[in-house]
Amino acid sequence: MSVTIFIFFDLCKINFFRMSLLDNTTTFMLLGIFSLLTINNNEIKNHNFGFSRNNKDTDSIIIECNIDTTLSFYYIDSLYKGHPIFIKKGINKLPVNYEFQLIKADKTQALFTIQPNEFLVFSHDFASLKLKFEKNKQRNNELIFFKQLVDNSGSLRHGFHSPYYIKKVNSVSKFHQNELEVNRIEANRLAFLDSFSQVNSISNMFYKLSSEIILESGINDKLLLYSVNKELLEKEGIYNLKLDSCIKRINNLEVSHTVSFMELCQTALALKMKKPPMESISSVAQLQDAILIINNIFFRTPKNFLLVKCVNDLLDADIEIPDSLYSKIRENCDKNWFKLIESKRKKNSKVGLNQTLMQTLYGEDVDLEKVIKNEKGNIILLDFWASWCKPCRDEMKNSKALKEIYANEPVKFIYISVDKNLNDWKSACNNDKIGDTANYILPNSQKSLFVIQNKIYSLPRYILIGKNGKIISKDAPRPGDLKLRTLIDKSLK
Repeated sequence: MSVTIFIFFDLCKINFFRMSLLDNTTTFMLLGIFSLLTINNNEIKNHNFGFSRNNKDTDSIIIECNIDTTLSFYYIDSLYKGHPIFIKKGINKLPVNYEFQLIKADKTQALFTIQPNEFLVFSHDFASLKLKFEKNKQRNNELIFFKQLVDNSGSLRHGFHSPYYIKKVNSVSKFHQNELEVNRIEANRLAFLDSFSQVNSISNMFYKLSSEIILESGINDKLLLYSVNKELLEKEGIYNLKLDSCIKRINNLEVSHTVSFMELCQTALALKMKKPPMESISSVAQLQDAILIINNIFFRTPKNFLLVKCVNDLLDADIEIPDSLYSKIRENCDKNWFKLIESKRKKNSKVGLNQTLMQTLYGEDVDLEKVIKNEKGNIILLDFWASWCKPCRDEMKNSKALKEIYANEPVKFIYISVDKNLNDWKSACNNDKIGDTANYILPNSQKSLFVIQNKIYSLPRYILIGKNGKIISKDAPRPGDLKLRTLIDKSLK
C-alpha cells in the first residue's frame, strides 16, 4: 500500500519551511488559529504560500492515496500562518505556486521538501514514514538527510518538551555549561552535514539551506536558554548583550525565509520587548514600541518580515492602525513585503468585526452569548476545537466519558469548531460521534469578539463557566485531566 504524489509545476524559488509544535514549558503560544487546508478529492483554493516567480493556474500537486489512514502534514506561509494538510484516500489536488515543504505533524516535525516535476511515493507505515523519488538518487539523499540528522542529534525544534540543555539554572557556571552544549550540538550538526555530503550526492543549494537551518536551530536554542535564565543574566549584566549577539547573527543569515528564520525573528523581538518567546503584539502601543526596536536593531529581511508580521497580528485581531503609523511602516518596509498586508488592511476596513454568531449542523444561526445565557444555572464547558487538530480529536473520547459522569448533574458540554470548511467539520462530527446538540461552528473565528477577548490563540482550548454565567477558568484543563473534574465538582457544591 502506498501514497503516490505527482508534482506538476515550473521551477521557481525554493522555500524551506519548518515549525515546532509549541512547548508550554518555554511559554510558547500558538498565535493565530490555523487556517484549514484538507485535501480530499477536491481542488482546494490557493493560499498565500509565499513569494513566487509565477502564478500559473496549472501549478499543482496531484496526490493519489490508496490507504485508509489519513496522513497529517502542514506548511507555513510567508506571514507565519500554519495550514494543515490531511492526505486522504482517493485522488487529491493541491494548487501551488512554488516549491514548498511538507512538515510531518508529529513530534519529529520531519521535513519533506517538494520540488518541481517529481514522483514521490509514501510507504504504508506512517509511524516510520519512508519516501523516495523515482530515478533521482540525489533527491533521495536530500529527502533522508533531516531524518538522519534528527536521529543523530535530536529534533531541531522542541515541540513536546525542552531539551536537557535549555533549563533554568542557579549559577553562571552552569549556564555557561549549557551554552557550550548548544555550541557543541550546532558544531556536531554541521559536521554531520559535511560527512553526509561527502558520502551522498546533494545539491549546493540543499547544502546551503541545510547549513542555514542548523545555524537557525542553534540561535533559537540560545534565545530560549537566555529567556529561561533572564533573571540570572540580568543580575550579571549580560542579558541584553547575549540577546544582541543572537540578533547580530540573525541579521547576518543568508535567509531563504524559512520557518525557523521566522520563529527566530519573532522570538528575538518578543524578548527585546520583555515578552515571552514568540508572543505577538496585541495593541497599537505595542506596535509603536515594536517598530522602534525593529528599525533600530533589525536589517533587511528580518526587518521587513517583523514589520509585516506585527501589522498582520493587529489586522487579524481587527485592531485599527492609525494612518500616520501605517504610513511610517510603509516608509520603512520593502514594497514587495508591504503588499502582503496592504490588501488585507483594505479588506478589513470594509468588513466589521463579527459578534459571536455560530451555526448549527443544520445551518441555523445561533449567538454564543445567548446560548450561554440560556444555560444559566448550569456549569458549562466550552470546547474550542477543529477537525484538523489532532489533540482536539484525541480529547473527544475523554470529553464523552466526562459527559457521562455528569449526565445527572447540571453540567453542559458545548462544542465550538473553528474550522473554515463546513464539510470537514461535519465529517469530523460524524466520525467522532459528537452529535447534533450543543455542537456549533464559528465562522471567521479570528474576527469573533469572544475569541479575541479570551485570547483563544491555540487549540484545543476549554473554558469553564459557572452557574451564574461567569467564567471560572479561561484556560481550563483538558477533559482527560483529573484537575478539570476537581474544578467542576467544586463548582457544583
